Amino acid sequence: MALREPASALLDLLLPAACGGCGAPPARDGPRPGWCPECAAALPGPHRVVLPEAPVLYAAGRYTGPLRAALLGYKERGRRDLGRPLAAVLGELVPAGAVVVPAPSRPAAARARGGDHVRRLCTRIGHAEAWPLLGLRRGTRDSLGLDAAARAANLARAVHVRSPENPPGAVVLVDDVVTTGAMLRACARALAEVGIPVAGAVVLCDASSRTDRRHRPAPGQR
Repeated sequence: MALREPASALLDLLLPAACGGCGAPPARDGPRPGWCPECAAALPGPHRVVLPEAPVLYAAGRYTGPLRAALLGYKERGRRDLGRPLAAVLGELVPAGAVVVPAPSRPAAARARGGDHVRRLCTRIGHAEAWPLLGLRRGTRDSLGLDAAARAANLARAVHVRSPENPPGAVVLVDDVVTTGAMLRACARALAEVGIPVAGAVVLCDASSRTDRRHRPAPGQR
């Protein structure tokens, strides 16, 4: 695994990557790295996701279209080159100077993907500081296919905090996808128990129920 990252970075320099959204060949004058002009134009604006007892939460877009395709390519199909453009999209929601804390992945899932993909995104948000404070205890199940109640039960007491010597002030939680909010609630609860307040949370993709209320952020909230 250690040899794959330099080789991938070298290929990114020699061979411009295809569009993360549709796979089209890269355009020399594309408006944003990682996206063809059509997919860049189709990227949705951020919105607020309101979920019970979850931190104040903003998403870069719904779990659909070019954003979903790029996330799956980055997360599941080895497109490490998409980390930078996805981090740029995510970074638009993070205040300058914020301390961002990635939601944890199951160790087995992280190993299968060649590392913790959310943590890598956080380290690429240039105007924020990434603190990987959270982990998942052994025995935590994959949440795929679980309903809201089962997700909450699966994560109850599963998140642990690697308490730093000099804890930060309020932090911003970061995850790739939100469905029920169970992970964000568990992370916020674990941090609060060691005296670290959560100012809010941001995610790339909103896969929550369409009955949830969503709002565009007011100026200055991005």
